[in-house]
Amino acid sequence: MTLPSLNKYLRYFHEQIPLFRQNKYVQILVLRETKSYAIFTTEGDALDTEQLQAGYTDTNAKKTIDRVVMFKRKQIAPERRTGKALLRQFGLVGDGNGEPKSSPKACYLMEGMCGECPDCVLYGFAAVQGESSQKSRLLTDSAFTLRSYTQIQKMIKLNAIQDKTEGGVAGSAFAERDTLIPQVFLPCVETLVDVTPDEFVYVLGNILQTTRYGAEANREGYIRNHVVGISFGNVEKLSNLDLTQRLYDKLAGEGQLADALHLSQFINADGTDGVILEVFEELLSALPGHSLAMPNPELKALLNEVYSIYNELDNSQDFLTRLDTAARSYANTKNGRSRN
Repeated sequence: MTLPSLNKYLRYFHEQIPLFRQNKYVQILVLRETKSYAIFTTEGDALDTEQLQAGYTDTNAKKTIDRVVMFKRKQIAPERRTGKALLRQFGLVGDGNGEPKSSPKACYLMEGMCGECPDCVLYGFAAVQGESSQKSRLLTDSAFTLRSYTQIQKMIKLNAIQDKTEGGVAGSAFAERDTLIPQVFLPCVETLVDVTPDEFVYVLGNILQTTRYGAEANREGYIRNHVVGISFGNVEKLSNLDLTQRLYDKLAGEGQLADALHLSQFINADGTDGVILEVFEELLSALPGHSLAMPNPELKALLNEVYSIYNELDNSQDFLTRLDTAARSYANTKNGRSRN
């Protein structure tokens, strides 16, 4: 059952998961906002950074700055875990080779992928025993902070925990971490290619419900994902770096980048206007190919419909069961198996 707010956009979706690519694109514009300290590192203790051009068109902004990077895997892996945990909650994950869905070994990242569940079929997986591989139909890229590294980082000391009552130095510092401060914004796009309406809703649900991103589990930061725009078309028009640099131009020109940023600087409370939506429209009109942006009233209606699915456990179970049936039907067809 398609959500009412998606009825006018059905031409951009597939009724069933396709075997061949047809370049039906849906791009989700997400503004990630740190709500606590966060650590984005790959090796060592320093935040991942990249020296990049500050702005895109403003000649006064064509200096380079060091931007903190949130690599693509640090975005998608937590969202996949969110979706997979929900599938497990309702007994909808199996390994494709007879392992019971209730088994703790049933489909897990990375080497235990089943190849049949909605997560595997949509996000992709490498070749597993008895299965072919599956290319991801969700595309993303590294996200970059608007402001420079020196404005948004802090070295935080880690204290040792002392629980003795007989004395000693409790809480003495033994290390420090390069950390991203709260209220930092990272504009990014998640691009879906050739998906069904249910798969699209599944990705939206994963984005909206995931809150913990970053380094090891005990140091993941709380991030709030704001879905601020959606476009449909037959080409991929939005990129993370374009968004970041064009937003930088607009905010730097108004002198807003010297201090901490606030959500209201990107989008109005009623969802109209806002600098990020200006950039969104500019990018859609600047590049060739068909695209159609969902108006903000329709976006708000869509998000409310998605909330209604995930706010009730019975609704979630019905939706995810339908999604799981479609994914396994596709997997059986792709691998030349008859359905059980």
